[in-house]
Amino acid sequence: VVLIPVLIRRSRYAARPALDLSLFRIRNFQASNVATLVFSVAFFAVLLSSLLFLQNVWHYSVLKSALAVSPSALVTAFVAPLAGRLAERFGYRPVFVTGALFYAAGAAALALRTGASPHWAAHWLPTLVLNGIGVGLALSTLNSAAAKALPPERFGVGTAINNSFRQLGALLGVSLFVAVLGTPTSATILGDYHRVWWVLAVIPVISAGTYLATHREPEAAG
Repeated sequence: VVLIPVLIRRSRYAARPALDLSLFRIRNFQASNVATLVFSVAFFAVLLSSLLFLQNVWHYSVLKSALAVSPSALVTAFVAPLAGRLAERFGYRPVFVTGALFYAAGAAALALRTGASPHWAAHWLPTLVLNGIGVGLALSTLNSAAAKALPPERFGVGTAINNSFRQLGALLGVSLFVAVLGTPTSATILGDYHRVWWVLAVIPVISAGTYLATHREPEAAG
């Protein structure tokens, strides 16, 4: 946080800055990065909270916890290649908003359906499917939208900036998760995790609203 102003000042005056601030004058590039940042807060926080919940509440091992959340990544791998074609046909905004709402529904389902007793297939697997669809549609669409907004000669630095915004979202998401969870006890831990997931369900909705308000569809997408 302290060094961000230094980075911005350095980027303004360096001949070839790593963070090219001029790219943020491009409306759709700016919109895609802001949405990437906000959505990534929820994405990484849900991932970390899920792994810790499985270990601390359902008492899964580390390996079993990793395997328990892996179907979400498989769904994402299946959906992500479809996101580009859907965006070309329907536009970036509808596809991203749909993905964000799927992810919000997955986080809300965690809060509504997950109890203290392990019921992975009935209570956990459906949320993984929702989250996998959400990530596959949302992040893939934002990556494509950011790249499409860039001049061809700025593609490399622009995509690197977009990746940096995603990683910054991860940092903020982990911090938010820790802050909202607090210090749970055996009596409060389930409710504490439910509170976390309700908060995280709101964040993708915010990212969707932000993107709808700031992104303009390229003419070719119509």
